[in-house]
Amino acid sequence: MTQTKTIRRLAATLLLSSALVTGPAAAKSFLIALPEGMSHEHAAEIVPPLMRFAIEETEPGETSVFLNGQDGTRLCDITVPDRESYRHIKAKIQANAACLKLLTDYAEAQNAGSGTGGIINPPLILRTIARNYEAAAYDGLILVGPPVYRDEKEPAFTMEFGHVPSDAHIHVAEQLSPYSMELGGASLADLPVHMLFPGAGWQNNERHEAATRRFWTLEVEAIGGQLVTFDRDLAQGLVRAAGDVPTIAHNYVFSNSPKLDMIPVSASRTETRSIYEREVTTERLAQSQLGSVRNIEIGIRWACDCDVDLYAQPYEEAEVLSYRNPRSREGEFFKDYTASPDLLNGFELIAFSAPVDLSQLLVAANLYHGSVPETLTGEVRISIGEKTWAAPFEIATTRGNAGAGYLDLAETRSAPNAAWTVIDVLSLVGWN
Repeated sequence: MTQTKTIRRLAATLLLSSALVTGPAAAKSFLIALPEGMSHEHAAEIVPPLMRFAIEETEPGETSVFLNGQDGTRLCDITVPDRESYRHIKAKIQANAACLKLLTDYAEAQNAGSGTGGIINPPLILRTIARNYEAAAYDGLILVGPPVYRDEKEPAFTMEFGHVPSDAHIHVAEQLSPYSMELGGASLADLPVHMLFPGAGWQNNERHEAATRRFWTLEVEAIGGQLVTFDRDLAQGLVRAAGDVPTIAHNYVFSNSPKLDMIPVSASRTETRSIYEREVTTERLAQSQLGSVRNIEIGIRWACDCDVDLYAQPYEEAEVLSYRNPRSREGEFFKDYTASPDLLNGFELIAFSAPVDLSQLLVAANLYHGSVPETLTGEVRISIGEKTWAAPFEIATTRGNAGAGYLDLAETRSAPNAAWTVIDVLSLVGWN
């Protein structure tokens, strides 16, 4: 294809008039990370608008950079010569025909399954920008793709299946977590970050999306950036990137727990309301139900700046469910962000889909991290069908012990030390 034909095809792809001239504007330039492994249809929907955005917004004397969002490699640059004549769109296209052709070919080469939004690696991109680019020279970083880190080489750290990293990942050494932002002083220098995920599909529910947004907000801020946009609307996101808009307001509080946890924030449940939004009963559970109860939910909440963990085992020899082991054939452990998605710990819950004999059900809580001036108090709830029971619980120690005694819990089915308490399930449902 000749140079002229290339320019014509690119101009048509970008839907730009050859007569259009941009008006006077402040110099702008952007870093734009494209997903890898998209479906051809998805690439055709997102790459042309991003090409157009870069051509329209990059002003004379400036350079915008396109990156591979999975591995951080530089795809190509949109560079506009520092001359007034290059405010003309056609002139910008002519000057950047090679980059625009590469991006067009990149989009055409995407051939993953239908509807696939591709893969990006947000922590890698953030580290790459902070270390290798003069972040202050750019007007924004645009990350396009599902904001869910996954790598077959590191399955323990995947954000798939509704998991979100705990805050501890952000400030550990880089060799301990792929989410580490301990960069030895490298910074994003207040760079606005726009995370856009057109097509959505990665979210399990609104709580999952809110928890994911919370984590990336803290991750970006940890190296001096600002998360300004977190949105599935590509067009609106690009409008925000082009304008001078404030960061997303939040009151997230960074947790001081050292636990490198991948928090499951979603589960399949028949009841859509939180266990803490349901009316509490004082009725006794029918004796005929004690031996085989389906669809049980158990939850704990507490009122200290500390980390308390919930454990449950449906019967001896069964797997113990907790943050350590979030799924078994009988049920699932997850976090429930009920009072506010801003809370890291939220309320821990375990849901059993298989029938459970309440006389065999072991439920325990552990003060994992933090300290309290005196005995820790909290509330445990259990929901069966349309009824929910609640009772206080206490943990005698004043300091967390990082789950020490966990292996003894399943073996003895009793509290292994003072940092644990075992809940009397039968008493909880009215059988004292």
